[in-house]
Amino acid sequence: MKKFILIPFGILYIIFFCSCSGDTMGTNDNPPPSITLKTVTAAGNPANPYDGIGQNFTAMLSAYKDSDYDPSAFEDIAMIVRILTKQTETESELLQAEQLLSLCISHPYDTSASLLGQSELSPQARDITGDLVGNFETLGNQSFDVSYGALVNMEDTVTASAILSLQEKRVILTLASVIRYSLYHSCCEDTDWEKSVGNIVAALAGILEDDSLATAYPVATSIAGLEKIEF
Repeated sequence: MKKFILIPFGILYIIFFCSCSGDTMGTNDNPPPSITLKTVTAAGNPANPYDGIGQNFTAMLSAYKDSDYDPSAFEDIAMIVRILTKQTETESELLQAEQLLSLCISHPYDTSASLLGQSELSPQARDITGDLVGNFETLGNQSFDVSYGALVNMEDTVTASAILSLQEKRVILTLASVIRYSLYHSCCEDTDWEKSVGNIVAALAGILEDDSLATAYPVATSIAGLEKIEF
């Protein structure tokens, strides 16, 4: 029998109960062909208002694979991600976050705990977010259909919660979207991409800062992992 646990039952019960009771590289610097957000019905959750962030994350990974980029260092990756995101400030933001992203990859669980501990999230939101990170490997080892169902159920519960703030819902639902699309992309679309909890922690670090970094950070660490670039 397959077992999967996303969030302790007690936490989900409290949230649900309360919600029911209330409310230089080998190419030039020209942009690649425009990135189209693919409609991946198998991975999508239209009920999640932040679903597009996870979708955009995997669209950028696909755009990278379709390009001729040949990075050899993190500085190259930062420039590529700036081109992919079409946001001029992304390159400098990635370079400033290089040490943080390195920790996300080398010590993902400790870094996740540190990020959550320093965040303004409530204890309930920290627990849910921490469980998403902590159960990522389990989700990746079971069939996507099972993981998808567990994630969507959790997202529905979080969306309906009356005790989580809008900001806390944004963090949790955005991270869930990135996880869902990441799992589908690496298992069913392009198996060259590894299922790395470090990339998910990088996404969390970005989400806690700004929605644009929610994609830029994990795209950068994913490319580094694919190209075996240490930083």
